[in-house]
Amino acid sequence: MHEYDQRNLLLDGYRGERIPSLMTLHDEPHGVKLSALNLAYRGGRLALRDLDLELRGPGIAAIVGANGAGKSSLLRVVAGYEHPTSGSVKVDGRNVGGGHPTRWLAYVGPSSPLFSGLSSVEHVRFAGALQDDFDGGAALARLHRYGVPMDQPASRLSSGERMQVSIALAMSKGARVLLFDEPLAPLDPLARQMFVSELEAFVSKTGALALVSSHDIADVGQLSTWLVLLSHGSIVASVSVAQVLTMSATAGGPGPASEHWLAGGPAAGSAIGARGELIREFVLDHMRAARNEA
Repeated sequence: MHEYDQRNLLLDGYRGERIPSLMTLHDEPHGVKLSALNLAYRGGRLALRDLDLELRGPGIAAIVGANGAGKSSLLRVVAGYEHPTSGSVKVDGRNVGGGHPTRWLAYVGPSSPLFSGLSSVEHVRFAGALQDDFDGGAALARLHRYGVPMDQPASRLSSGERMQVSIALAMSKGARVLLFDEPLAPLDPLARQMFVSELEAFVSKTGALALVSSHDIADVGQLSTWLVLLSHGSIVASVSVAQVLTMSATAGGPGPASEHWLAGGPAAGSAIGARGELIREFVLDHMRAARNEA
């Protein structure tokens, strides 16, 4: 994937035209639907195999799995950068692949491609000049909270700071389906916590759907509504986090902390770590089983 193409989707593409408001494009629940989807790369290697998946907002889906499981390929297919060998992918009920899907989704790749000569503020201004309902004030406020230098060109920012700029732009462009590929990897612990909190609040407020791939299972599990576990390009588990926690509690789980969280009582906040650990163990168990079957 070319870096310019990734910037195109993040900033809605430089076409010399303003992008109209997105709010009129969403007449039905925001969601992603994959049907009998296969993706083969050159040489015939299948990156994705017979995927059937439907997710609807509001919510956050954690896309997890081992290296090479197909997490990035899945997100690129949804973003429209990879075209399925067979099957279909729809975003908000519209087929992806026939045209540029940027008007109703945002994608942040692991390399956080930005224009190297533009500062954080200039990226915000550029995005605002391209799209009518881009919320520049919200983007600047996020960057201020993240502590990202406003006047330094992107080439002088750290990988974590570039990721924070990309996240701020994506969450301010009005999209209702957001795709994040390994957003936690370059972030420090505090920045990770801020991302988790802000994405949860964003999804709750806007009704958006977010797909987040990550190897940080406990962290991403804390913010997820669903878990989608991939192995060798196939979905081996697709469940709600509530189901995972209920199954664990039924099986004996780790004890009172998880029960407090499930009950939603006043001590729920103190059990977030237990929730992440429960999800981590669930995912690791399935990853081990999938590897043994391979």
